[in-house]
Amino acid sequence: MARQARCSAQSLNTTATWAKEAGSCNEANALSFKPPTVNAAVTQNNYLIFTETVTGFTPAGLRWDPFVKTFWQPVTDAAPGDGVQSFEIDPRPEVWGWGMLFQSAATPPVTENLSEFAAGSINVSIKTLYAGRIEIGISTDTEQDGTQEAFLQIGNGQYGYCNNGTWCTLTIPVKDFVAANPKLDLRLVLSRFVIADRFAFTGNTTTTGLPKLLMDAVFWSK
Repeated sequence: MARQARCSAQSLNTTATWAKEAGSCNEANALSFKPPTVNAAVTQNNYLIFTETVTGFTPAGLRWDPFVKTFWQPVTDAAPGDGVQSFEIDPRPEVWGWGMLFQSAATPPVTENLSEFAAGSINVSIKTLYAGRIEIGISTDTEQDGTQEAFLQIGNGQYGYCNNGTWCTLTIPVKDFVAANPKLDLRLVLSRFVIADRFAFTGNTTTTGLPKLLMDAVFWSK
C-alpha cells in the first residue's frame, strides 16, 4: 500500500527522500477545517420576519420551509395594529409532529449575525384554539460544534401566549433560548424563527384535526 507524507509531516523535514503528497503544501490547501464566515452584525433595533407595520432591518433571500406536510398561506386576519394580513398555519402533522421555519434559501445557507440582540426578545402574535403546548425555536451554526438548536415549549400563560381564539402577543427573551442551549452562537443564526410541535417534547399526541394557528408581527427586537 503506497504511503505518502502529508503536508504536516513534510514540513518537519523538507530534505527527506520519502515520497511526498502531490502538489504544493501551503496554509490554504492544507486546511481540513474552515470556520464559518461571521457577517457584520445587524445594528437596527428590529430584525423583521413577518410584519406590515414594525420597522427595522428586512433580510433578503429567506423563505419559510415546512417540516414535511405543514401548510401555510397569508390570510386577511391581522393582529391588532399590524396591517391586514397574517400567516395561517395548517399543521398537517406526521406521527412525530409538525413545524415551520424561516431560513436562508441559499446553498450553503447564509447566516445572520444577531449577536446585538442577545439582551433582546423574539416577538410573535398568535391566534389559535390549539390545545396543549407549542414550540418556538431558533438554530445557529457554530465554529466547532456544528448546527445547534434551541426550542422552548410554551403553554397557555407563558410569555404572554394564549390559546383561547383571540390574538395574544408573546415576548420571549433571547437569553432563554441560549439558556436552553448554551452552544448557540448568535453571530451565526440559521433558522431565524421556528414554530413547531414535536410531540415527544410537548407531550401532545393528537395527529388529526388540529386547529390552525394564525401568526403575525414576528420580529427580533433589542
